[in-house]
Amino acid sequence: MSRPLGVPPRSDVTLAAVLAAACAAELYAPYAFEHTTANGPSALHVAVAAALGAAVAWRRVYPMVFAPLVYALLAVQTVVLVRPNVYGEVLVSLMALYGITAYATSRRAAATSAVASLAFAVVFGSTDTADPIGESVTLVIFGLVIMLAGWVVYRQRDRADEMGRERDLAQEKAFAIAATERARIARELHAAVAHEMRLVVLQARGGRRLIASEPPRATRSCDEREQVAPQCLADVPRPRGLLRACLRSRPAPPPPPPPPA
Repeated sequence: MSRPLGVPPRSDVTLAAVLAAACAAELYAPYAFEHTTANGPSALHVAVAAALGAAVAWRRVYPMVFAPLVYALLAVQTVVLVRPNVYGEVLVSLMALYGITAYATSRRAAATSAVASLAFAVVFGSTDTADPIGESVTLVIFGLVIMLAGWVVYRQRDRADEMGRERDLAQEKAFAIAATERARIARELHAAVAHEMRLVVLQARGGRRLIASEPPRATRSCDEREQVAPQCLADVPRPRGLLRACLRSRPAPPPPPPPPA
């Protein structure tokens, strides 16, 4: 049964649930607010972390919206709250950048999503009190590298799909050639049998007319029929064997496509 349009696959829903719980739980780790002015996570910290993890469910359904949403949440959290030192948010942001090019619906949509995400990344990095410019430049460069990796995967998948289409087209042509060959062999078989049997019928008619007037010729006619009939039966297996060989050489149907990564 096919999945309805716009509904995330079950694997992504499961991954999102795990990441949402992990991101929220990581806020209570000893290192989460180390060297910050906060003593621990607030309710808004937990809500943002859970929202970031839950958004992963739509990473392949709406990839162009998923990335800007993730970086918008990170930017808002950084501006409004104290920025936590956690790994879950970094993982989700990497998945978002990768999805922009790996699951791109069009070049224009990918470019728009990339610009919006990198703009939010600059806002996110500019709140670093130690080196805001360096942090922003680092995030932009790192984001471009991740998106380049996604684009390479996208191109490889696109090439694999193209090769699959070419393979299917070649198999369709092979099926057509095999069908034409089978039809030719069937015609050859019919023509061979019909020709030989026509000779048998003509000789039988001629022999019947000669029985009373010319018995020797009637005997020769019967002898000829006796020779032609086995020859007719001997000719049948040859085209029939060719037909069996043609059927054995029929290409196998293509395997089902693998699910998208």
